[in-house]
Amino acid sequence: MLKTFNYFIYLTAFIFLTSCSSEDSEPELEFVDFEMTISEVEFTSANIKMTGRYSSENSMILYREKNSNDSYQSIPLEGFYATLTGLEKATSYEVKAEVSNNSTSLDSETYYFTTKAVEIDYEKLLSDDLVGYINNLEMFAHGNKEIVIHAEGLSDYTDVALYLVNEDRTDSLKMTSTIVADSLSFTIPEDFVSQSPREEFKKMYIGLEINDTYQYLLNKHAWINSISGHTVSGDEGLLKLKIFNTKPNIRSLTVVGPYDSGCFNYTKLHFIGEYLGYWDEYYWTPESATINIYDANGELYASLFQDYDNYTTECGKLYLSIVSQQVLDEGLFRYHQRNVATAEIYQMLDGEYTAQLTFNFSDGQLPVESNIFEFTVE
Repeated sequence: MLKTFNYFIYLTAFIFLTSCSSEDSEPELEFVDFEMTISEVEFTSANIKMTGRYSSENSMILYREKNSNDSYQSIPLEGFYATLTGLEKATSYEVKAEVSNNSTSLDSETYYFTTKAVEIDYEKLLSDDLVGYINNLEMFAHGNKEIVIHAEGLSDYTDVALYLVNEDRTDSLKMTSTIVADSLSFTIPEDFVSQSPREEFKKMYIGLEINDTYQYLLNKHAWINSISGHTVSGDEGLLKLKIFNTKPNIRSLTVVGPYDSGCFNYTKLHFIGEYLGYWDEYYWTPESATINIYDANGELYASLFQDYDNYTTECGKLYLSIVSQQVLDEGLFRYHQRNVATAEIYQMLDGEYTAQLTFNFSDGQLPVESNIFEFTVE
């Protein structure tokens, strides 16, 4: 009897040890310095690259629509590269890696991406129709300018919005837009750039929101890299819309005279600032300019005129000239590129004055006025 009992204890211990040994042989589940990068996201596919280390047995990539209660779809996780296919366009997805053994499983961090909604026609958007107003990173614009975005597949959607987003991604403004076929157009508001305090320009990203997904527009450099197969990522690849202040601005004044080099007893007033030009390659082509100068009582003291097509060197005139080293802004011509307005006033009295420039057009545009500039002659 004792012998039988000892045998039973021995058998039980053997089974217990064998069971422990079996559990100890289960592979350890781990993710070490594991990261997943999703790139080359297209309408229905996306590429995945992984770094770090993970348990190689029973490993899968799991994915589904973001915030969905549906079951995950899966593909085997083999190596450090994978491609997801059969996705829906304009859809946000969540994706993660999972490793498992016979008794448990371990998930990596969850990553997110959104499939492409439309194919932007960058050749039309970034065509240099205005000389000097597009570079590889930025597109220049101004208040009241219409911008048209051509995008294949845009007409497939009914829920489309366009936003201008500030550089820090802390604020955005929804633009009123019009969609015709596969083209969307919007016009920048006249007061988009502040006059008080005055901003010379404002830089914004352009974002399309389609079916609760978001797609930023790429700049020319990133677009060229994208079509040539190079990776485009980060803010460096996004198009910045540089929106200039449309109001001409007198910044400072230099007084010379009275002088006698051909114009005896005339005082020269050099008003320095950013004004409208008249050359064809610039956006504004005014026909003429006028400066009105008022005395301390608000009475008109002098009014001078320049006709751009009939320039004269007679005394007592207004003439605008370019300061060449100030013409360029970040390698491109400025919207306000004429920098000195010189007014010649005969026997000008000492006192307090104000001045304002007005630019006139022959094509139906309304006159454009500068700020009112206060100054003293003594």
